[in-house]
Amino acid sequence: MSRVVIVGGGASGVLVAVNLLRKSESCEVILVEPNQNLGLGLAYSTNDSEHLLNVPAGRMSGLVEEPASLCEWAKVDENAFLSRQDYGRYLNFLLERELSRVGSDRFKHLENWVVGIEQLGNGYRCTLDSGEFVDSDKVVLAVGNSDSLVPEFFRELSTSSRVVRDVWREGLTTEFDNVAIIGTGLTFYDIALSILRNRPRAVIHGISRNGLLPSPHLRHRAPALPVPVDARLSAQGIRDFLSSVGDRWREAQDGIRHDLQEIWAAFPEEEKKTFINQYFRWWNS
Repeated sequence: MSRVVIVGGGASGVLVAVNLLRKSESCEVILVEPNQNLGLGLAYSTNDSEHLLNVPAGRMSGLVEEPASLCEWAKVDENAFLSRQDYGRYLNFLLERELSRVGSDRFKHLENWVVGIEQLGNGYRCTLDSGEFVDSDKVVLAVGNSDSLVPEFFRELSTSSRVVRDVWREGLTTEFDNVAIIGTGLTFYDIALSILRNRPRAVIHGISRNGLLPSPHLRHRAPALPVPVDARLSAQGIRDFLSSVGDRWREAQDGIRHDLQEIWAAFPEEEKKTFINQYFRWWNS
């Protein structure tokens, strides 16, 4: 029986574990995650029920073979937006359901940190913070997002109790009535909601280099538009396609998102750089 070590027990780590257990009867999975609760990570460990997924439930199934899995578990319409707390519980449900099918012999959760990985013959050896070793045939790194980028001018302020470098890692205080948030993406909305719910008279300042705000979804999901062949060839082609469909840009973006891995893999390196440098801020809003 082959053995796979997964480093990290957030959404990606749990989904890898679930799919390995589903698709291979001869695979042992060892998931190394210091948190006792699996499937949460930073994204889904929020304690605020108003922090919602930014994608409708109908497009957030954890299983390709069961596209309605999340809707059925949560008993909601495909256009509903679930809380991120609920999505973390759903991921844990998928793992527990799979373990009830295969038994506990093929899965182990180690509440440790991996502090080193080295190649050992045809396999790998992971060193844990306890000093123990775990040998395996394969290692999957599912360690999530790195620390947020902190501007140089901001670092000298980082010791102040009034400055929060990373709201997800350090926690958020809502005791102030006048708050500036650098960045106006989805996290900006999450934090603003948390503050305003506790202090309705608070003033929130959003500071952004481009002034873009996330656009709302439609109340009801429309079918994705197919991406033309010529639009797949360059970053400008993607931008032109989105511009050409007018108010149906959401459906166009859904079409791109569906084929994104294929489109991105086919992009030459220069086109990837162009997309990231010139268009990513619009795509990400």
